[in-house]
Amino acid sequence: DSGAVAERIFALIIHPVTVEEFYRDYYEKKPLLIRRKNAAYYDEWMRMQHVRKLVDTGELDWTYEVDVTSYRGGVRRTH
Repeated sequence: DSGAVAERIFALIIHPVTVEEFYRDYYEKKPLLIRRKNAAYYDEWMRMQHVRKLVDTGELDWTYEVDVTSYRGGVRRTH
């Protein structure tokens, strides 16, 4: 079920805030900033190679459903 997968990924992104807490306290109310001690926290859940595979197989439409941007050394790079 893609909805369940999406919710699990979302929970990983906003952890330690719960999905319920996010919608109750933050969604369309105030910004949420989560500082990570581990700079690589997000590295494994979705890599550029995963996105490219989804686009190549037609599961995602590049420029319509996907807008990938990275920042390194203060420089923006759109993929």
